[in-house]
Amino acid sequence: MSSYPFAPDFERTVAAMLATSESFYNRVGVHLDPARFKDERAQEIAAAAADLYARVNRAPGSDAVVLQALYAKHTSGKLHARKMAACADYLCDALDRGLPDAEVAIAQVADVLRRDGQQAVLDRAFSAFAQQESMIDVARELEKVESIGKADASFGVGLDGFGDELDSLGRIERMPIGFREIDVEMGGGMARGEFGFWLAGTKVGKSMALVGNAAIGMMRGLHVAVATLELDVHKWRARLLGTVTGTPYQDILDYGSRSVAFERYRSIKDDPEFSMGRLSIQKFGGHQTTLPSIIDWVRREEDRHGQKVELLVIDYADKLVGKDVRDGDYTQMRDVYEGIRLWAHDTAAWAWSASQAQRVAMGEMPTINSCADSHHKVRVADLMVGLTRCPDEENKVKAKVLALRNGSGDGAESSLLPNGFDYGCFVQNVAFGVEENEALTDDEGDAIEGGSGLGIFA
Repeated sequence: MSSYPFAPDFERTVAAMLATSESFYNRVGVHLDPARFKDERAQEIAAAAADLYARVNRAPGSDAVVLQALYAKHTSGKLHARKMAACADYLCDALDRGLPDAEVAIAQVADVLRRDGQQAVLDRAFSAFAQQESMIDVARELEKVESIGKADASFGVGLDGFGDELDSLGRIERMPIGFREIDVEMGGGMARGEFGFWLAGTKVGKSMALVGNAAIGMMRGLHVAVATLELDVHKWRARLLGTVTGTPYQDILDYGSRSVAFERYRSIKDDPEFSMGRLSIQKFGGHQTTLPSIIDWVRREEDRHGQKVELLVIDYADKLVGKDVRDGDYTQMRDVYEGIRLWAHDTAAWAWSASQAQRVAMGEMPTINSCADSHHKVRVADLMVGLTRCPDEENKVKAKVLALRNGSGDGAESSLLPNGFDYGCFVQNVAFGVEENEALTDDEGDAIEGGSGLGIFA
């Protein structure tokens, strides 16, 4: 059989990703034949990964695991020391050069594998036609070929050992969403590894809600990445600083470094008993930026600061475009929202965004039927929270859980609250008691244990 049509540098990359990326292996690696690699070092690495997958029903996911497998093969007399060292150098060189985004590499390899498979199916079809055989099996084979790169070949799990797995995970970590009544109903907020979005009409407070999410993350000591496609960076930072320090954000913009906000911020940041998180924020072009571009930026920020991003806030996702701009909003938003959810799940981080509600009058709470383009968002996200503003009630706001994939709290709603616009976020999220909140009961305190340190639960 002929070798794969991979360029030498790309073949090195493929071998390294077989060793290090479970998603890459599960989607395309299972279809690769180690013997078809041109370079013998790539063949050895691919074979070691395939052997591990066959023995433990799981992709290696680590270069150290594959290098250990090669070492074991050497100690058993099946691999010469020089060849083992050459494989290690080959793999390390690929890692030093840097690996591409998994989705990009998967697409390239899947294209090669599908062409191979389509040719084999075509040959089979001609043979079946000549011999007047049924084409049903041919159609099934073609369906399998077309699923390469899309279907995940990871193995399922059973109930045996499930309790130990849960014990090893520990208690589910939750982050408050910023409305006390809802956070209590949800047992503390949204769980780590989940994606939530706010649904609201124009000028109700989508960006304000997202500023609150970012502030809560920072006050919990997290590295927070904000991709803004709505407000400019100066306004976003002023609102966030106003939220964290309890300072009207317009004062920050008007007075600059003379604003009391910076003194308050330094006081919080220098407090040895408090750990202020890190902010990375970047402006992106609306209706021209894809989610992979934002994720690439997040990875660069992680590398630059040497700290994982644990909260991604996108203001807001409706302004992103899908993989193919020729697709309608229905398909594009499915790709965008599913992509955000997968990022949160795969990185065990939190993700928040917002969506524009349509056909909602001022003062009316949105429903799951108010999404601008489709129900994809409702089905994809882990949490959807509606917002409404009530101008007749001193311009107060209210929130309600419209859809919840996991846990309790579906349908939970807040009381009417002042919107806190001067501080850039909802008033319950302002740090230094713009509004005095009622003391929590013991049960409520247990539900939101490990809260943000903001005035929300003071």
